Amino acid sequence: MTTPPPGGRARRLIPSGRATVGAALVVVAAAGVLSSHRAATAAPDERVVVATRSVPSGTVLTADDLGTVAMDLPDGMAAVTADRAEELIGTTSRHDLREMDLVRRSDVARADSDPAEGSTIVPVEVPRTRALVDSVHSGSRVEVLATDPDGTGTRVLATDVLVVGVDDGGSDDGIGVSDRVGYRLAVLDADTAASVVDAAVRSELTIVMSTGRGGPTDG
Repeated sequence: MTTPPPGGRARRLIPSGRATVGAALVVVAAAGVLSSHRAATAAPDERVVVATRSVPSGTVLTADDLGTVAMDLPDGMAAVTADRAEELIGTTSRHDLREMDLVRRSDVARADSDPAEGSTIVPVEVPRTRALVDSVHSGSRVEVLATDPDGTGTRVLATDVLVVGVDDGGSDDGIGVSDRVGYRLAVLDADTAASVVDAAVRSELTIVMSTGRGGPTDG
């Protein structure tokens, strides 16, 4: 039994400063665990393209072959996001795809990726900021625009041009990345080829793409 101090009243025990700090740290640690748990169990917020069924190698992909699912991917893993899914329609699978396989750009080729007979292959370099690096690849169809640095405006040099090669000007680890991207373009006639080459020397080129219609289903 505790003996009251003189005066007849027992003192109320107050936690020491060290105990108070310790309790605060426990609360903060618990809050951190809760936050980490919520982050780990939160639904993925990015949708990526997958195959909705088994697709044999050499199949020309349609919207029925493709779908999108919400998925968290490891950093650096290549994938095509839902907003670019239409770019895969009409491409040809390079190998067999199974249901729910990720469909990456390296898994497909354009069905019309061979240059037309009589085409002229023209090498050009385009400023990275106007090159659509993440969208244009071998097999893409693009339009080539030229802007006069003297301010006389922008003109269309060529449309429906097949890209047969891309050099993004950097290593895989991003070291020494160039500010320009090289393209090899299959131009249908010599006059257009001459115009593109001339503009590449005298003007600034821009590569643009038209978007398709229709799209894959969401899973």
